[in-house]
Amino acid sequence: QQKPRLLNWLSSPAVLVDSAVMASCAVPGIFPPVVLQARESNGRRNTSVPYMPTESWIDGSVHGDLPLMRMARLHNVNKTIVSQANPHVVPFISHHDQSGVTAWAKRAAVSLAHGQIATALKLTKQSPHPGIIRPLIEQAYAMTSQQYLGDINIHFPPKASLYRKVLSNPSPEDLEMYINLGEQATWPRLAMIKDQTRISRAFDRCIARLEQELEQEAAEQTATPL
Repeated sequence: QQKPRLLNWLSSPAVLVDSAVMASCAVPGIFPPVVLQARESNGRRNTSVPYMPTESWIDGSVHGDLPLMRMARLHNVNKTIVSQANPHVVPFISHHDQSGVTAWAKRAAVSLAHGQIATALKLTKQSPHPGIIRPLIEQAYAMTSQQYLGDINIHFPPKASLYRKVLSNPSPEDLEMYINLGEQATWPRLAMIKDQTRISRAFDRCIARLEQELEQEAAEQTATPL
């Protein structure tokens, strides 16, 4: 059983994006697992080969929705911006950034329920069960025990009308609605994003200035005197 993997241009540059998208949408019990496809080593276009052909892949949110530690190691990340769109998560985090007694009560209730469910599933997972039930318990435990929030969180407002469209292909009107909802959810976070990325942007400016100075020195050394 393969653990969830962080696939990108560094760790798996040959994997084809379309097969990765299909695997990311392969919700267990609804869509079948997917064998990832990769470019051939000779680089020929329009041809592909299975990536790890003995393995099939499903939606990563089941076992590891946010690979925070792997991203930190691979990209030296210490701040995260999470765009959370999982329909089973959004209703339980919509109050996270709110204030007031009602929001506090929601956080307390969700935290208490989450802890109780996770503990119950952990104890159930450790007890013997038939083979057909154990994978379901392990998936349920993985979904309740993992982290779904980052330092800055962006998500749609929980609307019951959107759940009817979770498993259907979006129409052009739906796409426009999703984009508008995403923009409205992002605008209040722009100041936080600017603040959290201030140091990295300063590093980028320093690196760009050093590279420019090196290029100027190289140009001066190779210049032919008149």
